[in-house]
Amino acid sequence: MRTTLEDRRLVHLACAALLAGGLGGCGGGGDGGLPGPGATAPTLTITSLNSDAVGHFTAAGVLGLPIAWLSDAKVSLTGSGAASVAVASPLAFLRQFRAGMANAGGDRKDALEVIDTGDVPCNFGGTVSATINDADNNGVESPGDVETVVFHNCIGSVNETYDGTVMMHVAEVTQDSSRYNVSLAQLSYVTPKHSLTFNGSYIAEVFAMTDSVQNTTYTVNGSVTIALATHVPFNDTVTLKDGFFLREQAGYGSGQNLLSASGRIESTFAGGSVDVSTSSPLTTPRSGQAGLYPASGVLKVAGKAGALSITALSVTSVCVDVDTNDDGAIEATSTPSWEWLL
Repeated sequence: MRTTLEDRRLVHLACAALLAGGLGGCGGGGDGGLPGPGATAPTLTITSLNSDAVGHFTAAGVLGLPIAWLSDAKVSLTGSGAASVAVASPLAFLRQFRAGMANAGGDRKDALEVIDTGDVPCNFGGTVSATINDADNNGVESPGDVETVVFHNCIGSVNETYDGTVMMHVAEVTQDSSRYNVSLAQLSYVTPKHSLTFNGSYIAEVFAMTDSVQNTTYTVNGSVTIALATHVPFNDTVTLKDGFFLREQAGYGSGQNLLSASGRIESTFAGGSVDVSTSSPLTTPRSGQAGLYPASGVLKVAGKAGALSITALSVTSVCVDVDTNDDGAIEATSTPSWEWLL
């Protein structure tokens, strides 16, 4: 199983930038005819008055599961349990810890079923710890294993702090893929401009498509709630409904990252639900290329009536179109800068 590709978190942060303001936009038409993920219809009517709120909570929904997975960390871990965590990551942290224990050899000749890392310091403050219940006592990740990571005010990189618990039940492991049943308990991700706190469960599958491309899918199992606060300011509790699906492709094409989403999102603040889908994936350049924001891609949002279309124009600007009566004509549009959205 490959480790996660470098700089993958840029997709996550770029999506936050793309959607967190939720207000503006141009390019692409409204599409109130988008199908919902289930037999029932979304409940929220999208208007020019609530389009800001729709953008905000859609952002939390699309951004949520990749941030919760935190799978792009760089972790250096020795067999003795010492580690340097540059960016907090349950998946990378666990894999490095397992590798360290395996390399330790004689240190684990009796192969304890339950392995505990103890508290490992994060690079800029706080700690992270992991417990592995190695169900078959084979020393490698395999079905039945239970892996728990707890962040204690862990500052893995400057201005990014993680707290809370991630528990992963290993469901399947093959040469090229792994599948996990993941549960989140008060898992928070805080930056100077955003605060996200997750609770709920989903299924994550990670598999390599080629040597340079990795595909990760997330499917909500039951629900995932996200307590959201941004600098705009905006506060909401967002719920990803059962079956909400998100796919990431890291390293696609010339080093680009792609993000696609579909499913239903509910907002406490807006008082209803909408259906979301990406008519074209959000495309983010890798680090060192044109910038950190999506250069292209379209996210469609459909309500009980009305629709909103969020389009990335370039790495510096974004557009949002609002079709309030589902006739295909745009009643409201704007083109804010990325910095304005942040």
